[in-house]
Amino acid sequence: WRTPLAAFFTLVLPLMFLVLVGLATGNQLIDGRIRVAQFFTPALCAFGVAMATFTLPATSLAQAREQGILKRLRGTPLPASVYLVGRLGSAVVVALLSVVLLVAVAVVGFGVEIYAATLPAAAVTLLLGITTFGALAFALVALVGRATTVQTVANGAVIILGFVSDIFISGDGLPGWFQRLGDLFPLKHFVNALAVAFDPFREVSPWAWDHLGVMAAWAVAGAAVATRRFTWHPPVARGAGATRHRAGVLAGGWTVRDTGRPSAPRLLVTQVRYATRATWRDVGSVFFAIAMPVLLVMLLPAVFGDAPAVDGVPIAAWIAPAMAVYGTAVHAFANVSEQAASARDSGAEKRLRGTPLPAWIHLGGRLGSALVVGALITLVSLAVAAGMHGERYPARQLPLLVAVFVVGTVTTTVLGLVLVALVRSARAVPAVALGILLPLSFLSDIFLFGAAMPVALDTVGWVLPLRHFVHAMVGASAGPEVFPTSIPGHLAVLVAWGAAGALVLAVRGRREASPPSPASPPDADGPAAHPVRTREPSPAG
Repeated sequence: WRTPLAAFFTLVLPLMFLVLVGLATGNQLIDGRIRVAQFFTPALCAFGVAMATFTLPATSLAQAREQGILKRLRGTPLPASVYLVGRLGSAVVVALLSVVLLVAVAVVGFGVEIYAATLPAAAVTLLLGITTFGALAFALVALVGRATTVQTVANGAVIILGFVSDIFISGDGLPGWFQRLGDLFPLKHFVNALAVAFDPFREVSPWAWDHLGVMAAWAVAGAAVATRRFTWHPPVARGAGATRHRAGVLAGGWTVRDTGRPSAPRLLVTQVRYATRATWRDVGSVFFAIAMPVLLVMLLPAVFGDAPAVDGVPIAAWIAPAMAVYGTAVHAFANVSEQAASARDSGAEKRLRGTPLPAWIHLGGRLGSALVVGALITLVSLAVAAGMHGERYPARQLPLLVAVFVVGTVTTTVLGLVLVALVRSARAVPAVALGILLPLSFLSDIFLFGAAMPVALDTVGWVLPLRHFVHAMVGASAGPEVFPTSIPGHLAVLVAWGAAGALVLAVRGRREASPPSPASPPDADGPAAHPVRTREPSPAG
């Protein structure tokens, strides 16, 4: 509960998917009596359980080991087994809470039906799923040393497997290789076994023994790896000795020269390099902002190759710029804002005010980092679409594409900095940023591209800037012959949002920079009228 990002991924994200998918699909009736939500609710329950019992304990356990907590616990009377069971028990509580919330919202809001005859099978499936992913969490901590890497692998594994495990993508028309890929991992078997207990059309036993058997095998394998490889000692940092030796050589063999004050462009380049380096050092930022969108550009056109065009644009031609926008937004809106909030809470931003570095150069460094990383994401996404799926991008569209990218990225970065100004806790900023960005991605033709949405959701999507960024990028990359859209209109909306965000930042910055009001003069009976006498210290101290 003290980590907003963990609460977001385990409780808020599955519930958000349930509401968005239910509203987007309209929750139609099947055979006049069963709602569509009856079939995607168990998948999201499995997703919530996996996030709670795999990602949450793996991350917290790896962090405790890296901080030396596990090592110190070995010297206390607390049995190791009790501590580990307590960690897993807290994850079980969160998992059950996630399931209860999802089922309650599905029953009340979307007409999902619960059948008493299948409850025992559903309960056993949930118990086995919790055991399986809990064992795999301990196995992951046993195999991976750094806590940040464990967190990235755990989150990334569940989210990426969600695309091949009938959670985010499902249907009988999917390619055979795509379905077989999901069969290799336990998440799809967990989803299908739980779906059997919710299926009102199933006339045989609600026990999916084949799926349960695969899950049990994964649980045994995870427990075996954790038992043999788990260590209580924090990982040893590599290269510490080499760093000390190199520092000694530099201190003894280099001389300091006064080169004068660096120019503003040089300072700006240094700030861009600093902010970009911080991104490369964060494995999670690299995965979710760069690797994941590129993987989806590789995967989704192959899966939906026979799908109809989206507003006349081939599916691959739509996915590549849409994923480029998504990755750029993740970095500019979520990652850059998290870096800025962390610098603020650590006091770095305050200390910078006492240095000769101008504030606009420091801010320009964060903006420049967003442009550099976003350009890399866009180039790689379009190159993958061209190389793997045969997409072609007219050279004459390049200036317009660059203009759209710059305007959209600057606007997204400014809005991320507005979020930092409004949210006072750095730990809450990533959760709030993702809580805003992910729903907007569904409403902005990124994940639900070409879907017919209710009028209210469609209107919200057009009011906010992300959909305009997507449509402008698709139009600029595909050309007016393929996707005739009003790019100047989209750019106008983006500029308006960026200007509004800049105005908020200016007002907030002026308030913080203004000196405090002078204190009222003390009255006659105040402390100034009666000074406190102190004894002078003796020479002996």
